[in-house]
Amino acid sequence: MIFSFAGSGALLAILTRAGVVELTYSDADKQTTSYKMAKKVAEMEQSQGRGFSGRYYENIGLTPPKSKGPDDKTAA
Repeated sequence: MIFSFAGSGALLAILTRAGVVELTYSDADKQTTSYKMAKKVAEMEQSQGRGFSGRYYENIGLTPPKSKGPDDKTAA
């Protein structure tokens, strides 16, 4: 049973970042510690240029990072 909770949490995290599942936050939710931690993680992922769904970033209140095209020549 413990493994099923862990597995469902991991699946939810993957589907959220892929944009398949969208969580809705109320104004009261935005004052909670879990929302603030989720936003902080999303900010870190955004600054690292992770290729997650734009809906993931918009849902947490951030602007999605610009996707890099095949012609972009930025040094990694």
